[in-house]
Amino acid sequence: MDLQVQYFVCFVSHNTIEKTLYHDNVKISSRDISQFKIPDSVFAFQFFDVLVVTVEHVGQKVELKSKHVNYSPLHFLNARLCTKEEALRSGHIWPGGSETQRVLKDSSPDVKMVLGRDGYYHWFGDTNVIVLLPPSLMGAFIL
Repeated sequence: MDLQVQYFVCFVSHNTIEKTLYHDNVKISSRDISQFKIPDSVFAFQFFDVLVVTVEHVGQKVELKSKHVNYSPLHFLNARLCTKEEALRSGHIWPGGSETQRVLKDSSPDVKMVLGRDGYYHWFGDTNVIVLLPPSLMGAFIL
């Protein structure tokens, strides 16, 4: 029985027609961001793993896969941290972000927001991070 870890990155972009977020899960060789290109439409990404084990059952090899595990924080690309007040004044908050809409209704002034490279303000959770990437790592996805 061999246990393998498969690495994935979930690229987050917008479906502007439906006002929803689009998640594209792509298998990668490692979590080293210098090893893959990030599509232009992506404003954030998150890593996760899938555990895979091959077992023998009734003389046949069967591959079993886990659900997504070991999620990383959400990585916002080339974003800027800002206040809730700044986001509210701008009026340019992503309309499909239910979590963002929920925290904006929170009365706490300590809510953190981030201005993403998509031009929208998003909620910035305590474990989220901002990654400043050079143009060489942005662009069409290359395996």
